[in-house]
Amino acid sequence: MEEPHVSRWPLVMTVAVCGLVSLALLGLAHSQLAGRLDLLYLEVAKTALNLLFVGVAAMLARTVVDRYVAARERERAALERREAQASAAHGRRLAALASLTDRYWNVRKCLAIIDAHRSVRSYGAQIRLIIDHRLALRQLDNDIIAGMHALDEVEAIANAIHALDAPLARVIDEWRDGYLTLWQQQKADELVGPDARQVPADITRLPALAALRANDFDALHTLFENAAKPIRKQVLHARPGVQPQTPSV
Repeated sequence: MEEPHVSRWPLVMTVAVCGLVSLALLGLAHSQLAGRLDLLYLEVAKTALNLLFVGVAAMLARTVVDRYVAARERERAALERREAQASAAHGRRLAALASLTDRYWNVRKCLAIIDAHRSVRSYGAQIRLIIDHRLALRQLDNDIIAGMHALDEVEAIANAIHALDAPLARVIDEWRDGYLTLWQQQKADELVGPDARQVPADITRLPALAALRANDFDALHTLFENAAKPIRKQVLHARPGVQPQTPSV
């Protein structure tokens, strides 16, 4: 932000003119013969000289005031910049936490739907959604490592996201390797009664999927919290707002 500029030329010119007039009158007074005219010139010269001193004092006072005002303006502009930077960093940290939380709970939703339906069609549809959420988590991880979210403890957060990603990768690999077999079993199940169908039990027994569902997704939630806690801590303890500093003159 530009500092306000106040021209001092009128004041300088006034002081200069007063000084020249004073010197001229003093010189004239001393060059005249003694008398009333000489005394008149002398008094006028003294008055002009007093005006010169007043002008110099006013100029000095104005200089001090201008420096103080300029210092306050610089401090105000610096404070606004710090507050804007703090607010922007807070917004980026908050966005990282929101993205991580949103992806986690969407994955939980997908897993809950698989468990509720236990059909090949639902299993395939929800795993495809998990793939999308996993890719979003990996992008978030890359952005955090690149410093785009103004976070500290980057390595710890990245390691926690990697740990959260690992079981999702196993569930996706499990779906890729076993989906065709389950689809074929689904076709066979359509020829028998509901009590004889094997696909629901086969989906329930899938090891990677069962590991995530265990104890109401307790292991998965722990992995999420390991990643979310350091981000949440920084969001809560690094709110925007900077205390102003005393300006120096």
